[in-house]
Amino acid sequence: MSARGQHNAGTRGKQYKEKVRKEELIVPFKITFPPYDDGSALVFGRGSLKDKIAFGFETGKTLSTENLWLWDLHDVNQPFVACFQQVGTGKSTLASCVMLQSAFQGVPVVVFDPKPDYVASLGPVSQTIKAFPDYAKGIGERFEVAMQDRRGFDLAQPLDFEFEGKKLRLVYQVYSFNPDLQRFGVRPLKMPLTVLPTAQAPHFQEMCASAATTLASSLHSRWQQMAYNATLAEAMQNYKKRNPDSDYMLARDLDDELERMMRVEEEKTERTRLKNLVRALEGYATANAWLYASTHEEVARLKNFVQNPRYKDGDERSVTVTVLDVSSLPQEKHNPAMQRYVSQVCGFLYNLAVRKRSPRATQFLIVFDEAHNYLPEPTDRFNNTLVLIRQGRALGIKALVIAQSPQQIEIEARKQAHALVLAKITASSVREELTKFRPHESWTSKLGATGNGQALIIDSQSAKVGGILCNLFTTPQTIGVLNAEQIMSLSQKAL
Repeated sequence: MSARGQHNAGTRGKQYKEKVRKEELIVPFKITFPPYDDGSALVFGRGSLKDKIAFGFETGKTLSTENLWLWDLHDVNQPFVACFQQVGTGKSTLASCVMLQSAFQGVPVVVFDPKPDYVASLGPVSQTIKAFPDYAKGIGERFEVAMQDRRGFDLAQPLDFEFEGKKLRLVYQVYSFNPDLQRFGVRPLKMPLTVLPTAQAPHFQEMCASAATTLASSLHSRWQQMAYNATLAEAMQNYKKRNPDSDYMLARDLDDELERMMRVEEEKTERTRLKNLVRALEGYATANAWLYASTHEEVARLKNFVQNPRYKDGDERSVTVTVLDVSSLPQEKHNPAMQRYVSQVCGFLYNLAVRKRSPRATQFLIVFDEAHNYLPEPTDRFNNTLVLIRQGRALGIKALVIAQSPQQIEIEARKQAHALVLAKITASSVREELTKFRPHESWTSKLGATGNGQALIIDSQSAKVGGILCNLFTTPQTIGVLNAEQIMSLSQKAL
C-alpha cells in the first residue's frame, strides 16, 4: 500500500473509531414519547400506535410493533383493564405511562392517588435524579429492560405538543388536602356533602337511597340506630325536584331541606327525630370541614377536573391529567370516609360524562389506584365508583383499576375487565377471574416468572397461549419517594 493509501486508511480508521465512540455515547432507545420523536424510534400514540395505549412488549423478544400488548383507546368493547400486582412490581409506573399516552392523544385523565405516588410527578425529573443519585441507577435499569427513552418532562409546567395537526397543551394538575402542597399551586380538594344523580338516571330513587345510606353510616355511632337513610333519601329527592339543574347539595342545603320537612310534619315525635338528624349532620359537617365545602365557591370545580380539547365549551387546546391526592383519608379497607368521598367525586364525573359528548368514543380515562381502599368486596351496587365502571362503556369512560389482589375488589367490577395485568400474585388468587378467558394451562408457569417491571397480560386473544409475559413500559415521573417538602425544594431549584 502506498504512503498515501496508508494515510487514507489510517484517517478512515481514526474516523471510524471516533464514530464508534460517539455512537457508544448514544443509548439506543426503541420507544419514546412524542416530544422526543426524532424519526428513529417507535412513538407512543403516533404512527402504528395511534389510538392505542401500549403496556409493554413480550419478554425475550426484540421490541417491535408485532409483539406489543396494546389497549385500544377508542374501542367500546375494551373499556376496562385491571392490574393485580404486588408492591414494587411497577403498578404505578405503568399507570403513569398509560396516563401520559392517553393525554398525548388528546384524552384527559383523572387518577385517584391514595399513597400518593403521582404527586411526585410535580418534581422535575432531572432535578429529582440529581438530588437523589441512588435512584438514577434503578430508573436506568428499568428503562433499559423496557428498551424505552428514559427522559421525563417537567410536568409542573404546561407541556405543548401536536396531535393530528393541532397544537395542544398537556396540563398536569394536582388536587390535595395537604396544605403544604397547596402553598405552591396545588388546588384544594373540597367536595359538596352529597352528589345527586341526574333526574333522568334509570335508577334515580335507588341511587338517592344509596347515597343516603352511605351518608347515614358516616354519622356518629350514637345516631346510626335511628334509621335516617330513608329520611335523607327523601330530602335528596325533594331537593332535586325543586333544583333539577343542581348536581349536588351542600350541608346547608340538606339542613334547609330537613327544616322544610319539619315545618310540614304534624307528628311531634317525627319532628324531634328530624331535629336530631339536623344536629347529627351539623356535627358531621363540622368534624369533616376539611373534606366538604360550606359554600359553592369552595367546591372543586368539575369543569377544571376534565378538560378535553374536543369539548365544545372548552378552550379546544388543554388536555388535563388530574391527580386527586386522597392520601389524607383513612386508608383501611371498608372505611366509609374513603368510600364515600371517592363515590362523591365519581358522581361528579358520571354527571359530567352524561352531559358532555366528544366526537371520539372516549371522553376521558380514570385510573383507580389502590382501588381496594374504596371499591372493596362487597360494595353497594349504586356506589358511584361502581356505577362508573359498570356504565363507562356507554358514557365514553375508560378505566384502569389497580389493586394487589382480585379478591380485594368488588366482584361485579373485576369480572368486567377486558384484560388482566398480573405480577407476583398466586395462581389460586386469580384462577376464578380467568375462567371467562379459558387460558392455556401455561399461564401458571408464566405468572410464576413475573417480577419487577414484568407482568403476565391475559385477554381473550392472548389467553390461547396462556397470556403474554411482558416487559412493562414506564415513565420516570412516578418516582414515588418524594414528600411535599422535597417536591417544593426541587421545584424552587428548577426555577
